[in-house]
Amino acid sequence: TTGVGYKTLQAAIDAVKGGETIVLLTDSAENVTILQTSGKSFTIDGDGKTYSGTITIDGNKRVNGAETLTIKNVNFHLTKNGQKGITTLRNTQAHNLTVDGCTFTGSGDETDVALRLKTAYGAVIKDCTGTGLHSFLQNTGGQVVTVDGVTLTDSKGGLAIGSPNGQVTVMNSNLTTATYGVRLDANNINAPGAILEANTINAYIPVVARKASANYSIVINGANSFTATNGDDGVWCVVGEKEYEE
Repeated sequence: TTGVGYKTLQAAIDAVKGGETIVLLTDSAENVTILQTSGKSFTIDGDGKTYSGTITIDGNKRVNGAETLTIKNVNFHLTKNGQKGITTLRNTQAHNLTVDGCTFTGSGDETDVALRLKTAYGAVIKDCTGTGLHSFLQNTGGQVVTVDGVTLTDSKGGLAIGSPNGQVTVMNSNLTTATYGVRLDANNINAPGAILEANTINAYIPVVARKASANYSIVINGANSFTATNGDDGVWCVVGEKEYEE
């Protein structure tokens, strides 16, 4: 927003003072790392450009940090085997992350993941699309996770959300996958559980709750449509103690 130009995306990120919007002016294949720092909220606006690198977020162990990070309007093209579009470093408590209006296109070999979040505290993913992926979201631990308006096609799995301490909400999303649509780790007895609202899910098993405990709740609101592609069984939801094998 200040009109200052940088030769690399990493240089622009390193120069952030707080409140800036970094706009991509051209396609990029650069891998970058963001270290979340007190007072340094900012936005990366892809402006529809193609980005074939990986954005790695280091939360700096600031679990209660007020700074925010927004990544929007980026067209992620994942061309490397097993590539992630956005990932967080484990146990650094990346926080207050919003991913808005991005597209994630995988290589089609069922190994690429749009977002791999490890102990992320407060993640909002909205109005994004994905295709040709292993899965759209792989989440481990952390706090509140909100997925709103995600469209996913031609992918092996959908949203895998593992044991967060806060509320999980999946809403207004359209997921078409070969295995699971939404897979929840339901073993955190202190978590408030999950809300599924106004979704359309076509999958072998649309909803899976694995490692389930008696105290975990799944609330289904609104006009959801769950279509199971597992043949004559027609099972659209599986709840169990064991691991679910893809």
